[in-house]
Amino acid sequence: MSLKGKLTAGMIFVCMGLIILALTGYLSLNNVVKEYEKLVVQSVPKLGDISGLRARAAQLRADSLKLTLFAENAEESKKAIEGLNKSITRYREITKEYKEKTFFSKEEEQKLSSVDEEAGKVLAAGEKVLALFNSNEAGKVEKMKEVLVGIESTALDHQKRLLALDDYIVESSAQWSKDSNELAMKSKTLMSVIAVLTIAISIVGATIFSLRLSKILQYIADQLSTSSNEVGKNADRVSDASNSLSSSTTEQASALQETVTATTEVASMIQTTAENTQNSLAKAESSKQSAINGQNAVNNMLASIDAISKSNREISEQVEKSNNEMREIVDLINNINEKTKVINEIVFQTKLLSFNASVEAARAGEAGKGFAVVAEEVSKLAEMSGGAAEEIRTLLEQSNTRVESIISATRENVTRLVTQGEDKVLAGVRTADGCKRALDEINNDITEMVSMSKQITEATKEQSMGVSEINSALESIGLATNQNADASRQCSLAADELKVQVSNTHQVVNSLLEVIYGNSKKDEQRA
Repeated sequence: MSLKGKLTAGMIFVCMGLIILALTGYLSLNNVVKEYEKLVVQSVPKLGDISGLRARAAQLRADSLKLTLFAENAEESKKAIEGLNKSITRYREITKEYKEKTFFSKEEEQKLSSVDEEAGKVLAAGEKVLALFNSNEAGKVEKMKEVLVGIESTALDHQKRLLALDDYIVESSAQWSKDSNELAMKSKTLMSVIAVLTIAISIVGATIFSLRLSKILQYIADQLSTSSNEVGKNADRVSDASNSLSSSTTEQASALQETVTATTEVASMIQTTAENTQNSLAKAESSKQSAINGQNAVNNMLASIDAISKSNREISEQVEKSNNEMREIVDLINNINEKTKVINEIVFQTKLLSFNASVEAARAGEAGKGFAVVAEEVSKLAEMSGGAAEEIRTLLEQSNTRVESIISATRENVTRLVTQGEDKVLAGVRTADGCKRALDEINNDITEMVSMSKQITEATKEQSMGVSEINSALESIGLATNQNADASRQCSLAADELKVQVSNTHQVVNSLLEVIYGNSKKDEQRA
């Protein structure tokens, strides 16, 4: 074979090797890019959609619970209604966006269908809570609570199925990443083998035919080696980016799990707060009843004191009446004394007249018989006076008996009224004791209410901590998402660099043709 033929054959062989290397790199690069496009275009958005669905479902439950607990608070209720409507609408929009993407497999489609089945129940529960709140039914808050309690297990199943779908997407992404790494490694190995063979043959040909040709071929081999190395480095970058994307996806799943846990803790804390509030209301009712008992006891005490006052007035009236009767007796005795004085004067005068009559009768003798008659009349008058005196004595005895009877009756009445007053005072004391016990009960109930308030405060603090944990978890999700975006950009840059290296490989091939055929021949070959 002539030198030209050998050179031609050698160049053809080298060109074929370069073409094979370029095509292999180009095809391998396209395959790697396609695999990573699945991650960037499908996996990451789907993971974002799943995260959004879980967040909206959790927000729906939180707003439903908030609407139930703060049904009497117009401002909080308005916020809860807006959040609930937004969560329902956004959940359906995200679901629609997810379904518009290409499914990886039937298994993914089935998992999404199972999620939709439970999601329909959760959304229906949220809409039912809204409907109950907007209705005028009696006991609607209790019915809203029943709806939330009844949907709790369904909500947990919904979260579990979302987690299962998320795990499936993560596992699929990990498998794609692994396949991409393996494909990149195979491409690197194949390209290295082709490059080594091409370089070796080129070096042998260059040594045989000419030093200059050898140097040129050596240069070309070096360029090919450099391009091959660059392709290998870019493949490594793609692999590192794939690993970073996989790690970020794992962190995102972990952060989502922390969010679910924190949300569950918040729900438990809110339930505790609701129970403590119910207990506080019960204690308030008990305090109200104790206050009523205390009021009744005070009223009874006032009635007893009023009875005592009335009894005292009766005693005063009775004493006044007795005094009046005593004054009547005194007046009667005074009258009797006056009459007694008159009788005494009459008796005295009668005695004088009788004495004078006796003296005159004795002095007059026969003529004094008239005086004897007078004396006899006077004697009769004296007898009458004695009878009157006897009547007076009897009257005085009766008066004394009357006075003693009045005094005895007065003493008995006063004793009876005083005894009644003491009984009323004792009743007042007992009533006061009842007031004290009622007030003690009120004090104890108030103390328990203060304790309940402290527990509610502690539960509120725990709720705040739970919300902080949710915020931290959401920040972690945002950071992981940013890392995924950076990894995607790195993949794109690596793909662009690989394309540039392929272009450089084509330029090296053109340079080789130019060295072999020259400018004129190169144009002929192109033609």
